Amino acid sequence: MNRKENFYNYFKSIWGDSKPLAKLFRTATRGYLYDTGTNKIFACNDLEFTIIERLLKYELEQALDFNMSLPESIKYFDSIDGIREIMEDKNALKTVAPISFKYTSLDMLYEAINQCLGMILLEVTERCNLRCAYCIYGPHYKEKRNHGTRDMDPIIAHKAIDHLARSCDLKDKVGITFYGGEPLLCTPLIKSCVEYAKRILPDKKLGFSITTNATLMTPDIGRFLFKEGFSVRVSIDGPQEIHDEYRKDIQGKGTFDRTLSGLKTLCDIYGQDNNKVGLSMVLGPPYTPDRVSQIAELWNLYSWLPKKSIPVLSYAQGYTPNRDVSIGEKQSKSAIFDWASKCFRENYRAKTRPHPIAANVIESELVHLVQRQAHSGPIQAYSLNGCCVPASRKQFITVDGTIVLCERIGMAPSLGDVNTGIDMSKVMKTYLYEYSNQSLPSCSECWALQLCTICYLHTFSNNEINIKMKNYNCSEIKILKENYLQLYSELVEIDKDGLDYLLEWEIS
Repeated sequence: MNRKENFYNYFKSIWGDSKPLAKLFRTATRGYLYDTGTNKIFACNDLEFTIIERLLKYELEQALDFNMSLPESIKYFDSIDGIREIMEDKNALKTVAPISFKYTSLDMLYEAINQCLGMILLEVTERCNLRCAYCIYGPHYKEKRNHGTRDMDPIIAHKAIDHLARSCDLKDKVGITFYGGEPLLCTPLIKSCVEYAKRILPDKKLGFSITTNATLMTPDIGRFLFKEGFSVRVSIDGPQEIHDEYRKDIQGKGTFDRTLSGLKTLCDIYGQDNNKVGLSMVLGPPYTPDRVSQIAELWNLYSWLPKKSIPVLSYAQGYTPNRDVSIGEKQSKSAIFDWASKCFRENYRAKTRPHPIAANVIESELVHLVQRQAHSGPIQAYSLNGCCVPASRKQFITVDGTIVLCERIGMAPSLGDVNTGIDMSKVMKTYLYEYSNQSLPSCSECWALQLCTICYLHTFSNNEINIKMKNYNCSEIKILKENYLQLYSELVEIDKDGLDYLLEWEIS
């Protein structure tokens, strides 16, 4: 039996008629292999890269079928021998379908939901004094309600806090977030909730937070938030010409001056030495690195901005303006990464801190690669993509007391209400069994399985699982994960210990 037959029989015995779950990628200097089963990254030379590429792309007979001179063929076969040795020594390139998802038992899920609830988000109002063009409550976004007129009744708000108190026995620290609409339209209700929570949760370390457009901020409100230790996230989209393009009031007027004034009031009260006043920034079309750079300039315009806070930049999800905008598929999916990675890479080489927006964008992803769990061999049971244990980390409570999974999800099945609590059978059926069963066919063939951050947000519409929508989002995630694998490997090439500080980070 010649060497080619030996190799064919070996790979056939490992893979059968399947292909191993793995991803090849390159930096500017060399090639790499990410192996899904072991969750490890291996460097490879050009010939090894070419061989593995053929093995992943073609049928086995075709992958091993080549015409070359004897010296070249010997070199080729020697490289295949080296790949086989790595497969045996490191257990790489051995993960093939079928796989399965693992999820918590009913008992463990019951404990997580009913004893380990970490946060509730209260939709204190459906009203808002602004009409931001890309808002998820706008008419263009069919998966959410439009701006409404209802406020949460104090009785419902207090019942929601009672629900939290019943569900957090095993937690030392719990949080309450106030959400809208614009929550400062209901400041008296917020104050009532704070006092009520402190009264019925005296043994817990309580944390309060709020997201606001800050246009209604006053010194009195700011002092109240500071006194109660609130974390405040202010929505501001960059300098005035950027912010006012999409963030307008009901009359269609720009809101930058009012937001900036409210933010300044808040910062004056909290002081420079704090990390509790943060910025929530949205990138609206056109999605280009230049526009991201313009948004980031806000940080340099005002010396009083809280330098210890972490500004968060995100895309205007699902929004297409009613005008001609040259977006382009690549621009719309990679603008933030392109700008942030360039900035981060330059500062990494110089051993300096990058712009805080770039740092947050890049480090929030790299920390998962730095802290990823490596395995000695392929595993069969994988976690449910990037999904949280449903209803355990947080629960969103609407103005009428309905409990839903997350404030960011559109129309998804409710979990219960503040009167009856969580419907455990619905959680198991919808968010574990149905999600895993419908996801498994595509996930079983996906190299990014252990890196995936797809969650329920990307999966539900019209109160049911929309697997077509999820698969569309999967393609975007895979491109993003490949970009981060390349960036991570490039940074390690520059300084192999330069990312070690991320080992100490706590992943939320």
